[in-house]
Amino acid sequence: AEIAKRFDVPGMIDYMIHAIVVNNFDGFRKNWQWFTYDGQRWFVAPYDLDLTFVYNEDAAELWPASQSSRKYDYRMENVDSSGPMLWVKTYYWSELCDRYAELRNNGIFSAENILSIVDDWYARVGNENYDAEWLHWPDSPCRTAYSDSRERIGQWISERIELEDAYLMNTTARKAISLDNASDGVDHKASESHRKPIKYNLLGQPVTRNY
Repeated sequence: AEIAKRFDVPGMIDYMIHAIVVNNFDGFRKNWQWFTYDGQRWFVAPYDLDLTFVYNEDAAELWPASQSSRKYDYRMENVDSSGPMLWVKTYYWSELCDRYAELRNNGIFSAENILSIVDDWYARVGNENYDAEWLHWPDSPCRTAYSDSRERIGQWISERIELEDAYLMNTTARKAISLDNASDGVDHKASESHRKPIKYNLLGQPVTRNY
């Protein structure tokens, strides 16, 4: 009760699930943002995200989906050894697993949906801006990632989610989901439009596509 009084627990749960799935490995030490609207209750938001999709710090190598670093596996159990995320694991683990199952069963955590978000981001930045960035910072370690592909990312996400299903979903939840026969109760074909890249205006507001 004291934790919930001072922190946005649902937000912390979502933050932790997101970090585990996309491998935001260093988002529990320095690369996160804590903010408050009233000086009483605190919220968390991601920052930096340079290790997502299994890059290491200098983007010189890629780890398999089963790893989050050279020392730790996909469960990232070392990141919650103290502080707010330890509280989440200690007091809200069942809620975290239920939330993961909810996101999986509704198609939020799927390779298709995550790739659509990546595509949306890439399209909004645009190739011209990426090319200009490489010219401005030719020695950036991120250049080694420039030859990466969405196919590689998609395969990694699929393998990662399979591992997280076994880790985060209880037996009942696992029985409720099946991407092969769509027994999760979601009409995936009907909901494809919700997962397509969104077009934004200059104010950052989503607008309807004409195609």
